[in-house]
Amino acid sequence: MNLDMVNTSLDMDAPYVAKEEMIQLIRLDCVKTKLNGIDNEKIKSIVYDNANNKFSDNPNNTGIEDSELPDGDEYVENMKTIITRSTSTYIQHSVKLLNIWAHIVPPNGSTNYHHHRGELTAIDKVCSVVYYVDVPENSGDLIFMMNVCNAEFVKEVKSEEDHLVIFPSFIPHMTGKNKSDRDRISISANFLVGEKNV
Repeated sequence: MNLDMVNTSLDMDAPYVAKEEMIQLIRLDCVKTKLNGIDNEKIKSIVYDNANNKFSDNPNNTGIEDSELPDGDEYVENMKTIITRSTSTYIQHSVKLLNIWAHIVPPNGSTNYHHHRGELTAIDKVCSVVYYVDVPENSGDLIFMMNVCNAEFVKEVKSEEDHLVIFPSFIPHMTGKNKSDRDRISISANFLVGEKNV
């Protein structure tokens, strides 16, 4: 999400080149890290207890798999704190949690191609995360997909329990099909990015 210009001036052995300057147009990084201190079994139980609090009943909307998490629950609040602090540490900016939700993908299910951009704010001021609570073998990975001038760029990130993935909210993504016989459970969130950490 760093949009600063990078100066990589080179001394070139070419009389027609006086100076070269590399200008970074956009930088797209994704961070994956293992977290400690989150009780996945408790979170999983809370997710199932709130599974009917869906964001959408429309089967064509990615919100069909998303459900609310209860405010004030000690295990949820602990998870929010750990995810928020980890996100701030890795992107080296202060962050404010905008929203957080649970995501249950059943066997043979997958998540449609989407992004988290919405109408939140400027693209370099929002980041998104996914934290994996329960990931059976072959239950689908996170897939980032972008199309630039008819060239498609695809990057798969393996879904692993206890791991947090941090990425720019505007990058379109989806998940592979859950080919296991159990639900894949994850937590997603969006953060407003503030000042650079000192």
